[in-house]
Amino acid sequence: MANELTEQLFEAMSIIASAKVANLPYDQTIVCNIVDNVNAKDKNEYTVTDGTSTFVAYSDNTDYRVNTKVYVTIPNNDMLNKKHITGVYVEDDNAKYETYISPMNNFVDLTGDLA
Repeated sequence: MANELTEQLFEAMSIIASAKVANLPYDQTIVCNIVDNVNAKDKNEYTVTDGTSTFVAYSDNTDYRVNTKVYVTIPNNDMLNKKHITGVYVEDDNAKYETYISPMNNFVDLTGDLA
């Protein structure tokens, strides 16, 4: 009887936790295609599509061209928020792109010969 009650308690806790996690706000990043860049130079504004909807996304980079695939981040997974282009989508899985730069590359040893 105690084991059955414990099982039911854990199952209820699991259901509650799953519901809470499902409702948490999180940023979502999707791949979109740029369909218009007329306002890029003036407003940092691009019209993009994910294939199902078309919307405006913003970027500090004003050099994206029409038909470029880009990553777009949707803050808190809410389409009413201002969406940001975070980079170019690269389809070539075999290509090697280095996006991580080690802090040691720019490290300056100021200790010299203190010993």
